[in-house]
Amino acid sequence: MMLQANEPNDFVIASGVTTSLETFTQKIFDIAGLPMDKHIQLQPDLIRPSDIGHSALDPSLIKARLGWKASYSVDDIVLKMYYGELY
Repeated sequence: MMLQANEPNDFVIASGVTTSLETFTQKIFDIAGLPMDKHIQLQPDLIRPSDIGHSALDPSLIKARLGWKASYSVDDIVLKMYYGELY
């Protein structure tokens, strides 16, 4: 769709739904039936000042110009990563 658009543009491919890394990781541990806090420890002294605190992507341009929207949710992506396919 992007390659066949009438005008080139910088399209953002994203769901428009922001999920923290902690929430994403917790979802995977929940599927595995493991307590995340027993396997992952946050060490604040290792956080770099340049680390992004919040990131959000806006796919409104690609939806408006090309009619595209994400067809998978964060939960779908987690399932695909864990099982190798959607359940």
